Amino acid sequence: MDKLTHLDLRGMAFTGSLPSQIWSLTALTYLNLSDNYLSGSLPTEIGLLTKLNHLSLYGNALTGSLPSEIGLLTRLVYLGSHNNALSGSLPSEIGLLTKLTQIVLNGNKLTGSLPSQIGLFTGLNFLFLGGNKLTGSLPSEIGLLTRLNALDLNGNEFSGSLPTEIGLLTKLEVLGLHDNALSGNLPSQIGLLTQLNDLVLIGNDVLTGNLPSQIGLLTTLSYLGLYGNTFNGSLPSEIGLLTKLNVFALSNNVFTGSLPSEIGLLTTLNYLGLHNNSLTGNLPSEISLLTKLNTVALSTNNFSGSLPSWIVSLTALSYLGLHYNALTGSLPSQIGLLTTLNSLNLNGNTFTGSLPSEIGLMSKLNDLTFYENTFTGRLPSELGSLINLSSPLDFTRNDFSCPIPQDIYFYKSDICEITDANDFLETSAVNNTTRNLTYLGSNITTTNSALEGSVDSLS
Repeated sequence: MDKLTHLDLRGMAFTGSLPSQIWSLTALTYLNLSDNYLSGSLPTEIGLLTKLNHLSLYGNALTGSLPSEIGLLTRLVYLGSHNNALSGSLPSEIGLLTKLTQIVLNGNKLTGSLPSQIGLFTGLNFLFLGGNKLTGSLPSEIGLLTRLNALDLNGNEFSGSLPTEIGLLTKLEVLGLHDNALSGNLPSQIGLLTQLNDLVLIGNDVLTGNLPSQIGLLTTLSYLGLYGNTFNGSLPSEIGLLTKLNVFALSNNVFTGSLPSEIGLLTTLNYLGLHNNSLTGNLPSEISLLTKLNTVALSTNNFSGSLPSWIVSLTALSYLGLHYNALTGSLPSQIGLLTTLNSLNLNGNTFTGSLPSEIGLMSKLNDLTFYENTFTGRLPSELGSLINLSSPLDFTRNDFSCPIPQDIYFYKSDICEITDANDFLETSAVNNTTRNLTYLGSNITTTNSALEGSVDSLS
């Protein structure tokens, strides 16, 4: 056994503490005890395994801190102890492990700051420390990790600004700094990371300032996640250079100005998320070029103008959220061609005219909201065809006229004063099935042309 070099016991359902016999296997170069139920702390004797180049302990219930003796494993190339309950600070001795290419310690309870010795890992390809309780500023020495492909520090409590030295990590493909407490502006040096696929700075709250025009240099970017910060100013036209983007998630910021027409160059985009900003102006017609869009989330801005008929070009659309803007005019009848839509939210605008009957063609709709507008006329009986709605319709704060077609599944209406249920509802030929209708807490059951049931109460 003293000559054993490779020990792989992953997924064997072992329990209890790490067996002391392991530390006598000083010829080991590979040790994998991951995906078991091991508990307790790492003993100082781990420093005896000086020939180790691979140490995998992930997916157990290990506790306590990383012993300083970890620094004796100077041949270590891979250190993986993620998804445990390790605590305490990273020992400064970890800086002695200069051959490391991967550090994977995410999903623990590590505390303290990221030591400046992190800059000694000049051969590091992957640094994963997400989901811990690390604090303090990101050290400028992080810029020395010039071979890094992925840096994931999400879900910690890092504060301070993003160091300009981040721009030295020119081989970086993934930068995940979301859910921290970073502040300040996004440095222009971010534009030097020309191999980035994912830039995720979501939920730092106090990242602020304008989005630098250098963002347009990240031409390999597929995921841009900046929502949940306080970025402001206009969106730079250079975003049109990000032609490989799949996800554009900039919601919950303070962006102003209009949506640049260059948005139409992002023809691979699946997700367009800009809700909860202060954007203004008309929806640019160039959005019609984004035919792969699945989600358009533009609610809670100040967009104005009408809903253009080119919206029907977005034939892959599943979610269209335009609620709480300042949109006006009537809905184009062509909206019924969006037959892939699951959710259509138009409430909180000033749309006028009648609801087009073609909405009834959108048979996959499970969420439809259009209250708080100035729609007029009769509700189209074709709304009764929307049998997949997950919640009843709310017609309130519009100017619809009586009566309501019998088959419509509704929750609230301020259209009619009910004196007689037959005056309030009319029979529709659209659907012969029984529908349960609710009006302000009342249950009304209708079957084809006959009204059965009672109005129990009105509130």
